[in-house]
Amino acid sequence: MKKKFYWLAAVLWTLFIFSNSLQNGDTSGQMSGSLTRTILSFLSSLGISLSYETAHHFLRKAAHFSEYAVLGLLVSHALRKAPPVRNSAAILYIWMVIAPAIDETIQRFVPDRGPAFTDVLIDICGFLCAVLLYRLFSRKKK
Repeated sequence: MKKKFYWLAAVLWTLFIFSNSLQNGDTSGQMSGSLTRTILSFLSSLGISLSYETAHHFLRKAAHFSEYAVLGLLVSHALRKAPPVRNSAAILYIWMVIAPAIDETIQRFVPDRGPAFTDVLIDICGFLCAVLLYRLFSRKKK
């Protein structure tokens, strides 16, 4: 039962990512815009000044990276704790590429959203960084 939980967590997180892509442009922009204004307010209190556009762009790209970094950790952990019979590496790399491709394809069909190849690359980088960190720390524990 516990082994299924690891895979369930990875699948549910993937679905969470996809659900974010199903939000129309206005809803998505309002969510990230609200957080951007909060961050800008905090940075301003520290004497750091950024334009709204720069901060908003960075926040949206950081969200891509972070979502997929979490996914990379979940898939890595599932592969370690409940490995399939074979082809663990293939599963990892397929998930790393297919999930971002599906994610961006979903946005093609959502009002005021659109796919971006650069977002796929950012997603893959987040996933891959998490996988590499997971493997590094897993080896140190041994």
